[in-house]
Amino acid sequence: GSFHGLTAVLFKDGTARYSLQLHDASVEHWFQQGNRREELILSSKLTTFPGNPDAFSYDGTMRGLENSLKELRTDYLDIFLVHDPTTLEPVLSANGAIAALRKLKDDGTIRAIGLGCRPHEFHKRCIETGEFDVSLTFHDYSLMGTTAEAGVLEHAVKQNVGVFNASINASVARKDNADRARQMLSWCREREIDLDTLNLHFCLRERRFSSVLIGFSRPAR
Repeated sequence: GSFHGLTAVLFKDGTARYSLQLHDASVEHWFQQGNRREELILSSKLTTFPGNPDAFSYDGTMRGLENSLKELRTDYLDIFLVHDPTTLEPVLSANGAIAALRKLKDDGTIRAIGLGCRPHEFHKRCIETGEFDVSLTFHDYSLMGTTAEAGVLEHAVKQNVGVFNASINASVARKDNADRARQMLSWCREREIDLDTLNLHFCLRERRFSSVLIGFSRPAR
């Protein structure tokens, strides 16, 4: 609920699948600029990887959180996202991830519980539990298509759950969107409009999203 209505979030991906070295440097640079921790909305992801194959169990969730706190050099996270589960059974079981996340939230170690995945049915189910504060959807709301509106956004808004719209530029590059992308690119060239810019403006017009995550064209950015 507390992230619904945000227009900007400084989002750091601390999941073990990606380069933590880059994110460490970004957070360190933030503090070197004289900024305070409470001015930063810092998010990380709970995901399976070789060092934590049962990430969505109670103990796995605790290990994942401990790893994120260590790597991001903080003592709390604003958002902790359950990332790309293939099934919600271990996540929502009585002694699974949700139990650990609830305890961590009660303790103040995390401020918001989130889900980051593509299946809309997963988002709907987690939203309906009343336990989740944030849904991160990707590839499904842009000029290429808007299925996340009915699939995620409308359910989330009813429950006061914030929604992050991610990977809006990557959706343009998806093979299954190739025909649509070519049509849009041709239309933009005729009018001397940048497709990525138009795509961003299109996504920002949907004010019910808490934040739009553009993604980077290369790691140096």
